[in-house]
Amino acid sequence: MKFSQQAKASFGLSLYAAGIALGLVLALFLTWADFEAAFFDSALKADQEMKSFSCPLAITSNETAQITAKISNPSERPLKTVLRLAQTEGSVIVIKRLEERLEFTPGQTLQFSWPVQASDAAWGRFVMARVYSLASSPLPSMTSYCGILLINFPFLSGRQVIALLIVLALGLVTIGGRMWAANTAQTTLVAEKNSRLMLAYIIVVAIAVALSMLTGWAIAGLVLVVNIVLTMVILAYRASHS
Repeated sequence: MKFSQQAKASFGLSLYAAGIALGLVLALFLTWADFEAAFFDSALKADQEMKSFSCPLAITSNETAQITAKISNPSERPLKTVLRLAQTEGSVIVIKRLEERLEFTPGQTLQFSWPVQASDAAWGRFVMARVYSLASSPLPSMTSYCGILLINFPFLSGRQVIALLIVLALGLVTIGGRMWAANTAQTTLVAEKNSRLMLAYIIVVAIAVALSMLTGWAIAGLVLVVNIVLTMVILAYRASHS
């Protein structure tokens, strides 16, 4: 069975749109997780952010991952401080609270890890955690937070699922874009212009995904809003010219 060029072009455009949508949805949920976590157990204020606090971006339904934190004693004398962790335990109301009393020798670095799993997710969607360490001169008080997306998929890890989604999105936009370009009935000049616009759109969406993985919700959310508005404008333009 042979398909017309128009059918192939439409199918290619559909694949491209599916890849774009997949990227936007991934960025949306990762940003949403970080946004929710930013306000979790946030009453205590600290002097600075604990940059060594680390969480997985996502976990799957049968996965047990680790939240980690490191604290160093930069002084030449022993120090004592307290490290506290607050974490959702299936709800934002039911909170797991853990406390570690730390004693440092000069120059020592201590590392801690706590398990996290699907049953810890609030609303069955996000695990939220916040760490806080008391000030102990010259160490300032420090805090940080993270939101972990729960993906209801039993066979892979959260990291593997995110990698798979990114590869799938890139594959869809690449194959779909090339299929559309090879079968479009537009003139060469118009087709080249539209191909450049499609490539630019891919780059903007890729930036949104990267920011949702690497930065806080504010910057990622701003870029995501720009992407969503741009998508609505494109859809409205196509609807009015169809």
